[in-house]
Amino acid sequence: MKISESWLRVWCDFPGSFQDWARRMTAAGLEVNGPQPVNPGVSGVVTARILETMSHPDAERLKICRVDCGVGEDQQVVCGAPNARPGLVVALARPGAALPDGRRIYATSLRGVPSAGMLCGADELGLDEGGDGLLELPDNTPLGRDLVNLLGLDDQVCELELTPNRADCLSVRGVARETRAVFGPGACGGGKLPGDPVPAHIDTRIGLEICAPEAAPRFCLRVIRGIDATARSPLWLVERLRRAGLRAIHPVVDATNHVMLEYGQPTHAYDLACLSGGISVRWSRPDERIELLDGQHPTLDDRTLLIADEAGPLALAGVMGGKKSSVTTNTCDILLEAAFFEPSAIAGRARRYGLHTDASHRFERGVDPASVRDAMETLTRLVLSLCGGEAGPTVEARSEAYLPQPCPVRVREARVARVLGARLPGPVVARHLEATGSRVEADGEGGFVVLPPSYRFDLAIEADFIEEVARLHGYDKLPECTPTAMLTMLPVPEETRRLPGIQQHLVHRGYHEAINFAFTDSRLQKRLNPDSEMVGVRNPIAADLDVMRTSLWPGLLRNLQTNLNRQQRRLRLFETGHVFAPGEGVAGGYREEPELALLVAGTHAPEQWGLPLREVDFFDLKADLEALIGYPFEHAECPLKLERAPHPALHPGQSARLLRGDRVVGWIGRLHPRLEAEFDLPMSALLASVALSALVPNRLPRFAPVSRFPASRRDLALLLGASTPASRLLEIAREVGGENLREVKIFDVYTGEGIESGRKSVALSLIFQGSSSTLADEDVDVAVARVAAELSARAGASVRG
Repeated sequence: MKISESWLRVWCDFPGSFQDWARRMTAAGLEVNGPQPVNPGVSGVVTARILETMSHPDAERLKICRVDCGVGEDQQVVCGAPNARPGLVVALARPGAALPDGRRIYATSLRGVPSAGMLCGADELGLDEGGDGLLELPDNTPLGRDLVNLLGLDDQVCELELTPNRADCLSVRGVARETRAVFGPGACGGGKLPGDPVPAHIDTRIGLEICAPEAAPRFCLRVIRGIDATARSPLWLVERLRRAGLRAIHPVVDATNHVMLEYGQPTHAYDLACLSGGISVRWSRPDERIELLDGQHPTLDDRTLLIADEAGPLALAGVMGGKKSSVTTNTCDILLEAAFFEPSAIAGRARRYGLHTDASHRFERGVDPASVRDAMETLTRLVLSLCGGEAGPTVEARSEAYLPQPCPVRVREARVARVLGARLPGPVVARHLEATGSRVEADGEGGFVVLPPSYRFDLAIEADFIEEVARLHGYDKLPECTPTAMLTMLPVPEETRRLPGIQQHLVHRGYHEAINFAFTDSRLQKRLNPDSEMVGVRNPIAADLDVMRTSLWPGLLRNLQTNLNRQQRRLRLFETGHVFAPGEGVAGGYREEPELALLVAGTHAPEQWGLPLREVDFFDLKADLEALIGYPFEHAECPLKLERAPHPALHPGQSARLLRGDRVVGWIGRLHPRLEAEFDLPMSALLASVALSALVPNRLPRFAPVSRFPASRRDLALLLGASTPASRLLEIAREVGGENLREVKIFDVYTGEGIESGRKSVALSLIFQGSSSTLADEDVDVAVARVAAELSARAGASVRG
């Protein structure tokens, strides 16, 4: 939020310079950027009136203007602005004047005609970036007046970087309150107070029905008839809005913006002639539509709060008005609105329709429900002063049951001392609490009962008030002390694998960690897993982040696209995070589980001279997964195994699931060719995911003496069905090989000539070694025969000739 020094001093005339004020406010927790001077570098520019215009004899687009600058003789100035006309009061840069772009103005000659200066547009004066033509000043502007003094350009502007909990400072009035709290009430002079209520001169009322009191517990309307449609906003109002970052549009609209900036209370004005019947505040109906002021035509859901008449929606409550009832230069009668909307009824609605407005920014964070009537009276008074007209009575609907009620909080002096590390006197604590606008009463037990003001939504528990005491007392005044606490070293069982170790292992294998939003695009998630149930997001921060992720793969695939677009052709990424799925009987109606996901694409190794490069394949990713889990998969405590199985996001012939017993704990495979084409990938991508719970158990290494006796190797060449997984052979061999079987490996797989169709040849090596004596050949042969027999019986594998 931007705020100017001159406007702030109307409400609170603080001591010292604006720079000192900025430093003190920042030290108190209200970050201030700036200040910056309002004057962009203008000097020597005065007001003047164009008395006469004539065509330039040698330039069709130029005019010769005779101007009166209030002193001395009339001046002749050559100008090319299309709006230069007799009677117009303009800004004249006289010889010697300086403009923001660094130009100096001199008396010169344009196409043979003398010109004593330059008539300036708002853009040339640094007052408007999109101005067209000369800056038009009011007719009653004194001539010869220095423009810097006339517009009050000897001012400064700063920008407040407010945290979401400080909505009370989204107004000049709120910043003035905070200034008095920081400086002390006796240190600040001035102080603007709300004026008296504006009496009604006509008895025009409009019907008001609140169909959603839980969302709009306080709502005010007021009719003003007979406004001057040709009125223009005065310079002081235009300048105040400009310094706050807004442009003047129409006196009525400017008045609503001024009240919003001054009081923090958004208001709205409707063209009364465009309304049909009374006003209702209700929830939208499915597929209802409205044309907004910015020209958009959103289709509404059934949880959008509307201001409507008998003909249909007029405005998105707390967000933006509709075009049909907007105030124009033809408007004669208006209807003013000021309301308090429950923050939860407005939060996220603007983003849902791709909007973010000053009104929604304030209503989402909380507007003072007690200021609604003050804002309406101030707005009425300002509109009447700008446009004339006659005001009717204020129509108000109020639902006390739904208005936020501040709750008293007990603040203990002992707790304040413990949290701040310093014991402050009771009167000092009470003074700081009162400075927040709260009502403070001693409880007689070494503490205070504090009732927060209606505009401080962030003061709800004792810690909030202790923070206020620290801020207002000054963090720099609190003593530095080292906190003491009893610390206990927590046990870290070696049987449990910790997440940092898993992440470090992957980094050592050449992976980079990715961190993505827990939100994702429902359409992308459906493409990867059409059958998955998703958890929707009530207030998505973007249209393509509308559901909670059921897998980490969507984020990694987007990371892949981003890197490929930046010419990164080799990727090894991993991510750890929570995935979400609907769940009955759990808090929130969904469950979340931690998961690990891997993605590899490009070459299997970095480019080098000593190794021929090839594209990464299924077995490269499988090797990384095996290394992470610990090969072989079959831990004694938690056996894991891979099993070929289809997945909608993976290649039909290159996908497998990771099982613990009968439970699926992970997947691995190549991205489906259909998805590779949809993502426009120039290479294959391989993906894996594992529930972190499956990685937590860790087998402890155990000492075993190294055998002093020679090992004996036997090789088996087996014929079996092509669909039989090789892991099944290893599983059976380890199970029946006996205690002397040290190692079993597959060292060859062959299909082709000499092998029947639908069959394959797999060669196993069996390593036997005794721990107490050299194994006899007969003992080894018996073990090998037992393995061969079991492989034949349980896997259909026969020993080749």
